[in-house]
Amino acid sequence: MSKLARTITAIVALLAVGLTPTIASAADNNPVPVGGRQTIWAVPAFPHSAAGTRSPGSLYEDVAFAGNALTGTLVVPTLTSQNSVGSEHACESDAACVTSDYSLVRANGMFPVCQSMEQGPCLLSMEYSSGVSDYRSAVFSGVLDESPTASELSLIAPQAGQTLVKTVMHLGWGSNKLGIPASAAGPLLFHLPGVTNGAGVDTFMVQASFSYNGTLGPSGIVMGDFGGFKLSVVPVKNDAAQPSSIRVSEWLDSKGATHVSAGGSGSYLPSESPYVSQEGRGFSASFPPDLKLRLKLRLPSSLGGWLQGRADNPDITLERNTDSSNLLTLEANPTAVPVTGAEFGINDPVLEQIHDLIGLSSEWVSSARSRAAAGASGFGLIEFPNSLALARLVDLEPYLGSTAKGSTSIWEFQSLASSNLCMTDNRSLQGVLTTNAMVYQPELPMLQNGQLTYKVAGLHFDSQGNVFQGTYSFIMKDSVARCLYGFKGAGPISGTVTVTSSDGAENVAYTNVTDDGQWLKLTAHGFTFSNPTISAKLTQAGATTDAPATGSGASAGASASVIKSITCAKGKLTKKVTGSSAKCPTGWKKK
Repeated sequence: MSKLARTITAIVALLAVGLTPTIASAADNNPVPVGGRQTIWAVPAFPHSAAGTRSPGSLYEDVAFAGNALTGTLVVPTLTSQNSVGSEHACESDAACVTSDYSLVRANGMFPVCQSMEQGPCLLSMEYSSGVSDYRSAVFSGVLDESPTASELSLIAPQAGQTLVKTVMHLGWGSNKLGIPASAAGPLLFHLPGVTNGAGVDTFMVQASFSYNGTLGPSGIVMGDFGGFKLSVVPVKNDAAQPSSIRVSEWLDSKGATHVSAGGSGSYLPSESPYVSQEGRGFSASFPPDLKLRLKLRLPSSLGGWLQGRADNPDITLERNTDSSNLLTLEANPTAVPVTGAEFGINDPVLEQIHDLIGLSSEWVSSARSRAAAGASGFGLIEFPNSLALARLVDLEPYLGSTAKGSTSIWEFQSLASSNLCMTDNRSLQGVLTTNAMVYQPELPMLQNGQLTYKVAGLHFDSQGNVFQGTYSFIMKDSVARCLYGFKGAGPISGTVTVTSSDGAENVAYTNVTDDGQWLKLTAHGFTFSNPTISAKLTQAGATTDAPATGSGASAGASASVIKSITCAKGKLTKKVTGSSAKCPTGWKKK
């Protein structure tokens, strides 16, 4: 790859999370068969990313919407201490770098397997069910240690203007006298006897991470808060012929300040290779059909709030463990999420129209074209973060077509914050939201005019040409719903869920609202795309209400909306529209 191409890749990496498509080529060293990988491209979205297809002067910019999976993010167990002016030290496992001068603690850790009743966050157990079988316990194989070996330390190259101070010899850390939560040295590997993934093996990686910030107090204990956590399960195949590591290093700059950086080796991005270890490199595979996973976590009670998930049929259980910790059980099936992308030549007139949407300035495009004219070749790849993905898919849909180009299989959950006063309690789990939409609203549903609304988007057809069926599940504590709507009394909550397309029509195969007294579950299945809005209106029969506590919307009425179905016609075509205010879309007439 030329210098220009490397520059493009570097700039793109700063703009968004990159995701490498798994397209076979002469240089493809991925041991997982193409049809068994986590992301399967039925139509090559980026043909010029494959080896041997570039020629001098051919430069391409690729755009991907590929599920925003957590496996596209490299997780590095890192513990640092900082002083008041921002200089930082890389801590070894004994955390000795945390001192009165370097008293600010920043930790990005990974869940270990639980060893005691008091430990947390940690993974207590993993179970699985295949088809109609009962749950069985997964077999813990060990920690995938991503620490460098002695021979790999010699591969560290000095950065410009900086001097290498040290490299952390062993990632992760155990329980310590400072009170910093313990971290494993890497992800956890499990075997699921009797189950094989797309790579033909029974190995699955659990990648659970947390962030923690604190300050060393006068008593010698770090007082801090959790920033959230992420949890994913990925079917994997280990390739012992490609061992690698992650190196966390401390550098001294010319002004005498120290900085910490982390990096690995190899040409793969985390979406294709979700872990490296001293025993080999892991490659992601697809989930087997009919698999259901149940993970139990021990969490500090302060590590709560909301979870956004990529999973089907989620169910949650929350139990008190100690006065300061909870036991959280997450149960769900993996979900299939459509993926798509497009490739634009650097001289394509379309790139001139959309460069600002994908984060490239006109000056950058002009410079790149000049360098391509001088013979540079290569490609850059952009996948938008959740905060931008919904808007960008809607903007770029005319250039993407209406049919997805592949799919990816995912089982994951991550923390999600809210500014709504009824949803800000992080002392325990408040709820879980999941969807299989290609992109989704990066915030929790918003209360507007008495309805909880949530936006998703995607392409109308899957990669096989079938109409894609959307799923949505929103589980929240009963107390949250009562706060949002100002409900009084202990009566059960009911309501309706509607899905409205961009043309105003309501079209959904199945909706349901259930309340077991502790958790309220709202579901919608079978809706279609491209950018529908999901709305829920909750009611409590016979109860009085106060105005919503946040003032963000009107309170719900006392009676549930009536669901009705109508038949609409357009020429010889007919369709059924179902909803509380069902009406025919533009151009259709009610029969």
